[in-house]
Amino acid sequence: MIMLGSVTDPAFDQLQKIPKALGGIETQSAYIVVDDIDDHYRLALKANAEMVMQSEDQAQGRRMYACGNPEGDLWNFGSYPP
Repeated sequence: MIMLGSVTDPAFDQLQKIPKALGGIETQSAYIVVDDIDDHYRLALKANAEMVMQSEDQAQGRRMYACGNPEGDLWNFGSYPP
């Protein structure tokens, strides 16, 4: 399970900032492996995801793309052949 949430006022949330509060700079990002990267990319485009990197082939036979969410977090999706 992965839990996600926006930064709010509790003490724990004072230990972190969203990328937009840091000038749009991300300090880490997730790489999510999906079964059909091309279909996933089409669905993301259809949902108006903010594309940061278009879907393209990478080294070692991988294919991936990157998009941002409304708070400026960077999300990477791709294939990862063993």
